[in-house]
Parts: sequence; C-alpha cells; structure tokens
Amino acid sequence: MDNRFWQYVMPTAGGHPGFFHLRLLLLCSGFRLRGNDFFLKTFFIMIPKKMILLSILVLFANTGFAGEEIMPLNQIKPGMRGIGKTVFVGTEIEEFEFEVLEIIPNFRAKRDLILTRLIGEKIEYTGVVAGMSGSPMYIDGKLIGALSYSMGIFMKEPIAGVTPIEQMFEILAWEKVRPEELAAVRGFNESYLAMAVGAQEFSLEDILPLEFRRAKRKTSLARINPLDTPLIFSGFENSVLEFCSTVFDGMGVQVLSGGGTFTNEKPDLGPLEPGSAYSIVIVDGDMGLQATGTVTYVDGNKVLGMGHSFLNSGALELPMGKAKILTTLSSLMFSTKMSALTEIAGTIHQDRTTGIMGVTGESAKMIPIRLRFRSKFQDDKEFNFRIAEDRRLYSLTPFIFTIVLTNALESVRLSQGNQTLKLEGKINLKGYESIPLQNYYAGGRPSTFITDTIEATGEISATVGALLSNNFEAPEIESVELNFEALHQKNLAIVEKIEVDRMVVKPGDEIKLSVYFREYQGEEHKIDHVLKIPEGIRERRISIYAGSGGTLTRQEARTSPQKFRPKSFQQLTKLLKERRKNNYLFFQIRLRDKGVLVAGEELPALPPSILAVMNAQKSSGNLSNLRNRVLFETSVEVNYSVSGGKTILISVEPR
Repeated sequence: MDNRFWQYVMPTAGGHPGFFHLRLLLLCSGFRLRGNDFFLKTFFIMIPKKMILLSILVLFANTGFAGEEIMPLNQIKPGMRGIGKTVFVGTEIEEFEFEVLEIIPNFRAKRDLILTRLIGEKIEYTGVVAGMSGSPMYIDGKLIGALSYSMGIFMKEPIAGVTPIEQMFEILAWEKVRPEELAAVRGFNESYLAMAVGAQEFSLEDILPLEFRRAKRKTSLARINPLDTPLIFSGFENSVLEFCSTVFDGMGVQVLSGGGTFTNEKPDLGPLEPGSAYSIVIVDGDMGLQATGTVTYVDGNKVLGMGHSFLNSGALELPMGKAKILTTLSSLMFSTKMSALTEIAGTIHQDRTTGIMGVTGESAKMIPIRLRFRSKFQDDKEFNFRIAEDRRLYSLTPFIFTIVLTNALESVRLSQGNQTLKLEGKINLKGYESIPLQNYYAGGRPSTFITDTIEATGEISATVGALLSNNFEAPEIESVELNFEALHQKNLAIVEKIEVDRMVVKPGDEIKLSVYFREYQGEEHKIDHVLKIPEGIRERRISIYAGSGGTLTRQEARTSPQKFRPKSFQQLTKLLKERRKNNYLFFQIRLRDKGVLVAGEELPALPPSILAVMNAQKSSGNLSNLRNRVLFETSVEVNYSVSGGKTILISVEPR
C-alpha cells in the first residue's frame, strides 16, 4: 500500500511503529482508542510483528476507512459483474449494471485502470455521461472504484474506465501537507499589474491562465480520456458562453447553460452519499458557475469523488455544494448532465489526478461583488454574486472576474454597440485601505477591437489579479463595489498633434501649449493650456508631453520598467491607487537625467561620484538607471476617453 496512505492513517506521535500497526487494525475493526493507551503498548510487545502486519493486510483486503467494504484490484477479474450508482434526474440515486472487461496495467505511470462495459436500458441509451465521473462501482457489494474514463466518441457500446479505489485513497494523505502547498502557490504575474495601471494595453490572452494557452486535448476514437466535467453557467448570455467554450476547449470540461441556485426551495438537508451529485462552486448568486460530479466515497466529513482531476490544481479551497440534476442530455457525440446548485455543503480541499476530496461542514472564502448599473434610458439594475477566492486558482480568478462582469454589463445593456462607461467603485481589503476604482471607458480605436466593456472589466480583473497574486502579503478581499453609468455614445478622442507658441524658453517662463484631438467619427477640437517652466533648470533641452495617461504610462514602462516592479505591498497598492484616468489630458515636462531607481524609489540628479557607487550595486537587482526625470506634471479633465499622445522638444536658455 502507498507510503502516503500509512502517513495519513497512522498517528504522528511518539511510540513504536508496530504499536501503530496494531492501533490501525483495531481502529478499522470499530474500536475508538486514545493515543496513549498503556494496555495496547503492553499488548503489542506480546504479539509478533509479522502477525500484526498480516492481520492488517487481510483486514484491508475487504474494508475501507469508514467500514465500507472494498474489493482490492488484485481480486477483480474479467467477466465479473456489478452495479454502479449515479443520479440521472433530480436527486434520486439510481443503479446501473456493468461487466469487467479487463484490467489495463500501467495505464498511467504505476497506475492501473479497470475497463468495463455498462449495462442497462437507460445507460445503453445515454452512453457514458459527462457528470457521471465519480459514480461508485460495486461488485458483490464491495466498492472497487469510481467510473471516470470514456473511450473516444460515437461508440456503439458504453465502454468506461474505472479508477481503483485504492488510488483514490491516496488523495487523503495529501491533507497533511495541504497548508504548505497552499502557502507556496502564490506567484506574482507582472502582466496583471501592467494592465491594471495602464502600462500595458488589456489583452485577453494575458488574462488567461498559462495552462489554458497550452495545446488542447483532442478526443479521438483511439484514446481513453477522463470523462468531461459539465461546467454549468447560469445567467450568462450566448456570446459569453461561446467565448468560454473556445477558452475551455480541450480542458476536459463541457460548457453548458443551466440553472442557478434553488433559492426558492427548501434545501435538501440529506447528507452527501455515494452516488449523489455535487457541485464545485466557482460563482454563485445572480450568476452561477459550477462544475458537476458524483460522490464516490464518504468517510465522516470527508468526501471523495470524480476519479480524475477537475483542473489538476492540487491543494485548493473551493466551495462544495449539493446539486440537483435537471436532466440528462443524450447525444451520439457527448451525453451530459445538466444540473443546478441546491446549497453549499462544504469545501473542496484536493484536486488530484485520481480524484477530488472535499470536507463537509466547512465554508470556503468567496468574494462578494455588488454591481449597479445606471442609464437614463432604463431602470437601474443591480447584480449581487460571489466569486471563489482560492490561492491555487489566483491565475484563474481574474479571468472569471472578466467573464462574469462582461456578462452582467452586456446583459443589462442588451447590446454591444459603441458606448461609454463611467465607473465609481472600490475593492475593500481587510486591514488595508480600499483600492479605488474610478475611470472612464470608451474602448480603443476600431482597429483594436477593444470595447468599453472589455476595457472596463479588464482593468478591474487585472487589479484583482495584481492584489491576489502578489508576493508580499496575502490580502483578503472583503468585497467589491462597482457603480457603472452608461453613456450611449463612444466618447473617444485621439490626440493628433501639439503646438507651442515658442521653441526657446528660459527658466520661469510660461509657455502656451495647444493640443489638437479628434472625436471618434466626429470633429476636431483644440485645448490650450499654459505651462510654467520650472526655475533652476541647467539643461539646454527639455521635453513636453501632452496626451492620454495610458500612452504616458506605457512610455514610462519602456524607459523605466523597474518603476512598475514593486518591492513591497505598499508600493503595489500605491501604483494601483495612482493609476492615471482615461478622461484626463496629461501634461508633463521632463529632462534627461542621470539618476537611479532603488527598490521602486527614484533618486534623481545624483553627482557622478555617487552614481558610480550606486551603479556598482546593480547586481542586487533592486537598482536601475533613470534616463530622464519628471520636473512637472498636471492634468485637465475632459469629456472624452483620451487616446494617444505627442512629445515636443524645447530649447532652454539660461536666464
């Protein structure tokens, strides 16, 4: 038996190993023992160790953790018949028959698979169904494993693979190292911060988790694949579902439109049991996103299911719920279960190759979101929903935010035309100041295909991703508040050129700057602004910038990338709070400078001797050169989302 299995079931306190073997034997026989039982220790000395170990092996040949009988893999032979349990509709567990065809040795490295043929009028009509993953399989009343694999598509017979129950028991051993695994999964994604502060234009490709960008799994007639997991979207528009189908293609899930939570019904208070349908909850509330599987085995408050991984995430913390099967959809290509959540019942702890493990009675963290939408052409609308906050899925959480927020905005507007959104909101952090979310979104130029909705949801999602994935601290998001106002036209203005009233100035002079910009499909406008040249300038040339905050931030990211690589959580939140807004026209005076950026802080205009000493410390990775220095920056609010920017060089004469 796997060493990790022994680590799980055996106590970790002091004592002779043989005593633990005896203790395990008596525990599995129904005894409840204290850890320091003098009688047992004395009894152990009188019994040969080989006899104790032999007794344990014989006992485990027919017994599971909670007293449920199991049949070890070495006792299963071709031709044996048994029954499986699953839910086809509602919450009633039904039985179907099966016959063992063969044991496939070393199907995966050091893992065998039980090949079966499913029997029965209903199962032969539906075939192997997505959502049956985890259905317990019994021979002579003894559990052999979980139905978990299917053979290709368009099969004439319902041939299925069964994960042996011994392999699923190994999942329980990983609970001992779960805290260490959860603590090690945080990894900062620089793209989140860059998109959140405007240093990088929003890209759906960059918001997707890395594993979603890899080569997709292809189903063929000659391949045995894990059964697809139904991923049920409730309250989502068809356009969002089609996009998600593309994203999740090859990830082992089937994207379906289904029902939400049965809030108007009395919750099913019955316990989860082998054959019950359950949900892995990612989103609940006015919109829902849940994966559906079947319970294989229950031991107290521990639940095993699936027989294969969901996202193969290892240790995680996602809500686990009870599910009601609305119907089973039969198809020659893929049959699947359509389900709805009935109530939260616990927390998923493990997502492993051989199955998932949950614990009932626990509550997983979820982020409450309230989204309000206001428009002068319709009544105000409000959405309330929650998104699971899991350390292991921090790379997935920003993407979930994107699709849920996009769906809410598109569903309430009933269209995807050229429009503009104003946002007033905040992210409330436990123990920290809130992160403000205030901006103006009109989308990008037509060639970018970035709408106002994508721009807005992308910035919010990237901000959440930057907070959750940072390497410094583990902030808890208490809630997210979003208040949108719709403006029913595309208020986008593109900067075309800038002019100054003179090309030579002196320190202390005022200079008139004219900015010419053109509305999207509209007229050209001009804004005049007076800038004062700072006193004490010794350099002979300065540069003056006028344009959007996004263009200015991207220029800074190219010339001083270290500025956007925070060295502390305080620097991270400072960058997020100081994001330049889209509906402002920015003016900046800069000059070439020899300085350094140390641990995210600028040290400009250093004397040559000090600069040489600082440059000698570059190997530490916390120091980089500054190419120029900001002398002055100001901004003017406009009624447009500004795009683009221009820079002009001015000569400076000594006064």
